[in-house]
Amino acid sequence: MMKVRHRIAVKLALVSVLVALVLGLFLGAVQAFVDYKNEQERIDQTVIALLEAYEPAAGRAIYNLDTLLADEVTNGLMTYEFVTRTAIFDELGNELASRERLGLAEEELSGLQRLVPEGQSSYSIDIVITGTTNPGALVLEIDPAIALLPFIQRSGTALQLAVFRTLFIVMALFLAAHWMVTRPLTILSQHFQDAEPERGELETIALTFHKHDELGTLVSSANRFVTTVQLLLEERDAAERHSHSAYENIRELVDHLPQLIYVVSHEQRLLVVNRAFAALFGSDPEVLDKAQISTLRPRVSESVWRTLFGTDREVLASQEEIEIPELTLLDAQGEERAIETQKFPLNYRGEQAVLSVSIDVTERRKTAEHIQHLAYHDSLTDLPNRNFLLEHVERLKHQATANREFGALVFIDLDNFKNINDSLSHAAGDFVLREVARRLTAHAQSGDTVSRLGSDEFVLCIPKISNRAKEALFHAEFRANVIRDLIAAPFWFDNQRLNATTSVGIALFPDGDLSAADILRNADIAMVSAKNEGKNLCRVFQPSMSEEATQRMILETGLRQALEDEQFFLTFQPQVDVSTGAIVGAEALLRWAHPERGTVSPLEFIPILEATGLIVPVGRWVLESACAAVAQWQKAGLWHSHMRLGVNVSARQFAQADFIHYVRHATEQHKISPSMLDMEITESMLIEQMRETVDRMQQLQDYGVTFSIDDFGTGYSSLAYLKRLPIDVIKIDQGFIRDITTDINDAAIVETILAIARHMNLQTVAEGVETPAQLAFLQANGCDRYQGYFYSKPISLVDMTNLLKAQGNKELVEAT
Repeated sequence: MMKVRHRIAVKLALVSVLVALVLGLFLGAVQAFVDYKNEQERIDQTVIALLEAYEPAAGRAIYNLDTLLADEVTNGLMTYEFVTRTAIFDELGNELASRERLGLAEEELSGLQRLVPEGQSSYSIDIVITGTTNPGALVLEIDPAIALLPFIQRSGTALQLAVFRTLFIVMALFLAAHWMVTRPLTILSQHFQDAEPERGELETIALTFHKHDELGTLVSSANRFVTTVQLLLEERDAAERHSHSAYENIRELVDHLPQLIYVVSHEQRLLVVNRAFAALFGSDPEVLDKAQISTLRPRVSESVWRTLFGTDREVLASQEEIEIPELTLLDAQGEERAIETQKFPLNYRGEQAVLSVSIDVTERRKTAEHIQHLAYHDSLTDLPNRNFLLEHVERLKHQATANREFGALVFIDLDNFKNINDSLSHAAGDFVLREVARRLTAHAQSGDTVSRLGSDEFVLCIPKISNRAKEALFHAEFRANVIRDLIAAPFWFDNQRLNATTSVGIALFPDGDLSAADILRNADIAMVSAKNEGKNLCRVFQPSMSEEATQRMILETGLRQALEDEQFFLTFQPQVDVSTGAIVGAEALLRWAHPERGTVSPLEFIPILEATGLIVPVGRWVLESACAAVAQWQKAGLWHSHMRLGVNVSARQFAQADFIHYVRHATEQHKISPSMLDMEITESMLIEQMRETVDRMQQLQDYGVTFSIDDFGTGYSSLAYLKRLPIDVIKIDQGFIRDITTDINDAAIVETILAIARHMNLQTVAEGVETPAQLAFLQANGCDRYQGYFYSKPISLVDMTNLLKAQGNKELVEAT
């Protein structure tokens, strides 16, 4: 309850009374002072009037020197109470008469009379006497305290009345203000004082009398405030309920997160623990919740405790987050778990705490280890790969140099492994590779390393053989021949017997300052030499072999330069109708004009183009140039719609995703019909990726391009393949044509091919026709076209143009 002295009404009353008193006294004093001045003027005027009234009598008394009259005049003036002394003087200054009485003493003065200035006020008037120049005088002295006594009495009464009147007005105004202002404010304040928001006890206020004034506005604002507070309280309650619900939801969410999460206070008490963290220690969140973190100390090693939990105090002290890299610990089941942790300073419900979030990276580490394993091991056989081998050999090379001993790399390559994949399946090929890896691993001795470099290439690394090179080489050759015998043993796949041979190359290490890559390259060169000499052999690296490999590199570099410098050119070998002898087409053949060596044989550079992938850009150049030649002949009227120009296409070139687009672009750019192009492909190319090859061939055939199988009979001939493929022409290899007149087997093969082609409505072209007898055989057995030196060798674009012109002139002459 508010104390009385603290209320505004009491304070207002005290202040009002004080102000009224001060103001009343001040105004009364001002009024009294003004009246005092006026009263003084009145007294002065009264005294002067008295002097003037007695002046004639005083004059006669002086003139006649009549003392009796002078006494009468002075006595008459003394009848006035405020007069204290009178006197009359003649012209010579002699006193004729005087009267005097005492004024009021100090103790006789009333309150306000004490404010009158002390002393007597003196007045005089000169009296002129006839016949003399000096005047006489009438003198009068008065007591101001007595003269002002009526005024003082009136002023005191007026001052009291003014004070009381002011107090009355102030009290009346106070009561009005109290009723109009203080009382409503008291009600309003008491209402708010008695309100208890926590209990929801808030009611609006109604002051009808003050509805439209300032208090009404205040009450309206107060009511809006009350309404707002009520809404805020409701929202607060709803927010608290929502917050509690959200907190529970977050707790549940955190509980289901896979991360290991806990919150610890500065008192080392666990405030939040999720299920994953508790499970790590074989416990439940409910058990660890609010427990001291020290309860976990017996469950981890001392080093883990210091690293994982000892850092919580550091975070609290520095208020900065820290990161703990991968840490390994044992879980409740005794299994190793790797975790990465981040710790953050946290204000948890007004309390300084630490949030710890750990991620279980056990699987990631296993994956990383697996990736690391894959980076150094072959995925099919799980043998070490090239990367591992090179690093391993580099270490062994330094050890061998320091110990003055020799080791060896045995490079093993399967012969004709591609035949197994092509004739059976890649599953069969993978089986053989795994079996070869198993046999090599079984053969390896302590310290040996078996690696797979890729495809069908394996390497056996034999360290510390001997400190003498000859003995080391003898041991390596012996081991290589044993390996050849091991791999030569039959493989059984799906009840099918598979056989494989190997070509082996050997290189010793250390070899001077050669790196591991150089030593491996030497072993590879020796293996290639074994293949080139007939396969299923073992060869030791010789420096001369490196020179051959160097020449191959030089040739590869030259081919790249040839493509940039346009050193390639096309020759054309005419294709002739067997029955009429007329040119019905040609085959475009690639040639290389080397700036130093002259024209290089295709047999020398085509395999390198294939191996390096240069066959793709070179093949595009060939296609562009062939279409340009046809366009030139067509424009000159030398090339007709029934004529075809054969263009050889490699498997790698045909497999390019944009090959079809490029063919269309070349024909449209040079404005020739697609039917004037004949794509010559090999049988081996058709075997690989049969479905994709057939689809691509069909798209080009629908566009108008025809297809020929080049060198038919030398590859993987199969009537089943021939039936499935969209082929237009079969080209019989010159190897069968060469001896058809002397070898009955070749003659029988050619007759069979021609018979098959007729039954399948395919055209035939014989390659390498050089004699009249060969041509006669082909005519007798129904061959459609031929090409070869009998008619013309491959010739330049100019010579081919002249040949076509000569044929045109001949036809014109025959027609006339």
